[in-house]
Amino acid sequence: MSKKIGVIGAGHMGGNMARCLADAGFSVYVYDNVEAVAEQYRDCAEICTTLEEIAKHCDYFLTSLPNGKVVKDVLVEKGFLKLLKPGDIVFETSSTMPEEVEFCAKEAEANNVYLVDCPISGGPKEARNGKLIMIFAMKEEIRERCQDIIDCLGAKQFFVGEQPGSAKAVKIVNNTMSMGNLVVASEAFSLGVKYGLDPQKLFDILKVSGGTSNQFSKRFQKVVDDDYEPWATVEISYKDLSLAIDWGATKNIPMDVARLARSYYEKAIAENRGKEDMVSVYHEFL
Repeated sequence: MSKKIGVIGAGHMGGNMARCLADAGFSVYVYDNVEAVAEQYRDCAEICTTLEEIAKHCDYFLTSLPNGKVVKDVLVEKGFLKLLKPGDIVFETSSTMPEEVEFCAKEAEANNVYLVDCPISGGPKEARNGKLIMIFAMKEEIRERCQDIIDCLGAKQFFVGEQPGSAKAVKIVNNTMSMGNLVVASEAFSLGVKYGLDPQKLFDILKVSGGTSNQFSKRFQKVVDDDYEPWATVEISYKDLSLAIDWGATKNIPMDVARLARSYYEKAIAENRGKEDMVSVYHEFL
């Protein structure tokens, strides 16, 4: 019998992970508080209309929610963790403060449920094709029970220990570097373009040179092609940097560079580019 996996939050990431899991032969159930969003996945999953319903059907769960406040609301305030059976496993994949997932993990433990701190890196395409980068904090015996789920979704897997929150911390650090790299790359690339260099030739050289970054090599072909269809939006970049800045405040780190980077995404949002791909921040340097 295939494992029954409940996906809570059927946005671009959660929905595409649901499809990936279904393709691999898992029995997938989907819940979203916007029923029309969940209905998009009826072809590959059973649609649940309440948290009680999805809790009843599944033993493994994956939450993909907008922010830490919503995660705490669903798991704790609305009592989802109390609906689960002892031994059930919840993969929490959202971007949150480490302390927020620590709190939820304690609530899970009090209900004899396992919460896996499991942020992900990658976009909807990677979620759909099982090519995500997955960062985990979990006990080894839990990993053994769900390695097949991990293998289905994650092309790269990193285990950072047992302490909930440590994986979220890695994700915040990664996001801060990624969004900051993109701003610096945008400024530098515009310098070459304004001089008159051919954008395609410039990109081809820079993506294999010392100044490159993962975000540059992944995204700047979109700049060359004037293609700003979103893989991850400007709004998401602003949100992720805001999370890093807020977390930094709890550690007495001013995050001045992150604040400067965020200001460019904020400008892009003000110019109605918030729904475009994050690389649209390049326009702020034209």
